[in-house]
Amino acid sequence: MGTFLERYDAGDRRRVWDDVHALGSTGALPDDVRRDVEAVARRTMERAAHNIETMYGRLVATGFRFIHPEMACVAPEGRQKRDLALLEEHVGAVPATLRALFMVVGSACFRGWLPSAGSKDAWESQLVDPLELTPDVRGEIERVTDPEVVPEDRAFQLPIAGDYLHKNDISGGGPTFVRLPSDEPDARIVEDGAEPVWLVDYLRVYFLAGGFRRIAATVSYPWDFARRLSDGLLDI
Repeated sequence: MGTFLERYDAGDRRRVWDDVHALGSTGALPDDVRRDVEAVARRTMERAAHNIETMYGRLVATGFRFIHPEMACVAPEGRQKRDLALLEEHVGAVPATLRALFMVVGSACFRGWLPSAGSKDAWESQLVDPLELTPDVRGEIERVTDPEVVPEDRAFQLPIAGDYLHKNDISGGGPTFVRLPSDEPDARIVEDGAEPVWLVDYLRVYFLAGGFRRIAATVSYPWDFARRLSDGLLDI
């Protein structure tokens, strides 16, 4: 039957992740199985990184205006790897996919608008939900270690993105976050008012939509924009 990684590389990616998710905690797994899970998580995030870089390049080519161009597509650097070490030191177990996100993907922020499709306000009024992966490790560590924070509020919730309203410069709900510590193979993404979803599934939705969710075919939002951005992206 092959290892998880062999099956994943052979194209059986969705069933592999179904099987990996079903494992639950990785703490009690045999070493060879745990290493196999970690290898699948890394390969998945390598493919995710390729997709993000591809979408970023296509957005640049369209003339897309990034609100934070310095954050739009950032390869892993020393600080991100130090942040991962901080997480493991101060919080504990980190899911394999989240660890691979720090080590392989880096960060991304597709907030912005397409000038050829209309004004910034017209774009944001449609509440398109751009991809954002900006883990705030240090800010959350400072928050939960603040002596003025009451004990029941010290559950560690790693923010990785704003909600779809904040992404469009509108006051909204709480951030999208990962609840830690967790020794599950995949991180659970929690969005305001929604049931948690696996990080792999969360990314799949964005890749299918070309990096933008909640899109609608309107005058300001070109109907083929998402198709052009998502064409040929790698399945994860």
